[in-house]
Amino acid sequence: MSNIKEAFISRFGDKGLLVEIDLVQLEVMALAELTQDPVLIAELNSGVDIHRMNASMWLKKPPASVLDAERKKAKVMTFQLTYGAGAKRMAEDLGISKDEAQDFIDAFLEKYTFIDGFFKIVAHECHNSKSPVEPEHKDRTMDAIGVPTKRQYTATYRQSDYGNHDWQLSPTEFKNYPVQGFATGDMVPLIINMIIDNLDNLKTRGYDTWTQGNILFINTIHDSAMFDCHEADLAYLLTAVEETFRDLKETFKQLFNYDLQLNYNYSAKFGVNWKEVIEISRKDVQEIIK
Repeated sequence: MSNIKEAFISRFGDKGLLVEIDLVQLEVMALAELTQDPVLIAELNSGVDIHRMNASMWLKKPPASVLDAERKKAKVMTFQLTYGAGAKRMAEDLGISKDEAQDFIDAFLEKYTFIDGFFKIVAHECHNSKSPVEPEHKDRTMDAIGVPTKRQYTATYRQSDYGNHDWQLSPTEFKNYPVQGFATGDMVPLIINMIIDNLDNLKTRGYDTWTQGNILFINTIHDSAMFDCHEADLAYLLTAVEETFRDLKETFKQLFNYDLQLNYNYSAKFGVNWKEVIEISRKDVQEIIK
């Protein structure tokens, strides 16, 4: 078999569809939400392609002239920078020079000043954590960035393999945990449970989305949710998804007393197996369920 995704098929046979609901740019949204960077928030809420824009900024060429491969490199570097990679690692991974990678980093942090401020706080916290002896308490609560759900994260002191072998906290963990945790540890489960609640509230259909019925929630894949759906009921699933995103800010406010700053979005893919799928935007979904 050429692609393992072909092996995943619906239990409803030729009348079934595997439906993947993808939470669009969720980790970048989380970074913007947590750092409150006004430039990134404005860009995301306007719907612009931030990776193409940042590639344009990095390469000093118009966005329309940015090649897809160049956009992909800018996207990869955005995530690498968010999770602690430096210019040397970026250059090695992407086959570019270290100077080119550093140019991207400098331009990115000059543009998104609140993210730059967060990285500097992390660097300061971790630098000041160095100890020549093993700390009595190896874990430390990470307070460098507030999380809307009030979830607490801890970083662990580890002994360096370099220099004086000091014990210190990891800047990568400080950057990584809150962003990935908020995205896939908080937002994904919340959204999936809201979709399931909306399906269960379709009283006339008699759904039990866990064990029976024509729409079954089956898995999560990073920042997306997978359902097995009878083709006759696809519109019901898409309706539940749209209602979830329509009500997301209000629900989040009720649960955590926090006003989400981003307009969270989704796309949907569906097909007879996990590989052969049609992708549609939220706007397409809204047209389908009118």
